[in-house]
Amino acid sequence: MIIFNKPNISPTVFEMILKYIYTGELNLINKPGEDILGLLVASDELLLEELFNYSQNCLSYLIKEKQSWFQQNFVHVLNTISKLANCEKLQEYCIESICMDLQSLITLKGFSKLDKDILYYLLERDDLQVEETVIWDYLIKWGIEQADLDNNRANWDHEEYEALKKTLI
Repeated sequence: MIIFNKPNISPTVFEMILKYIYTGELNLINKPGEDILGLLVASDELLLEELFNYSQNCLSYLIKEKQSWFQQNFVHVLNTISKLANCEKLQEYCIESICMDLQSLITLKGFSKLDKDILYYLLERDDLQVEETVIWDYLIKWGIEQADLDNNRANWDHEEYEALKKTLI
């Protein structure tokens, strides 16, 4: 008996993979974005290239057509796809979408969970369409959240400023 233990693949996603393997067909049109994203990650991990390409195309469509879903989940999507080497086209599309409307995205609650490397990559770009002072304010807020510091900087001493400095460097 073979036991296939992949706790990072949800049962729903695994069921979609099995359906694809057995039938060669899979309709992702009405599937939730989270399942499509999970399928993208799982198909990359399991080296199912055709399924990976299909799920990447479906996720691209979802991002383009369902902007509200992308705005609610952009940090999770970007953090996830940035770890997938074969997702360069989708990564670039997401980055460009963010650069066009960074102001509304950085004000979302989950912005502080954006990976440091992605944030720095965004900040290095020349096509950000937002004032630098706004970027600076949100960079500081991001750093405060990352270092788990008190939001009231009036209560800070030297240690808190050093912690923020280490987070941002």
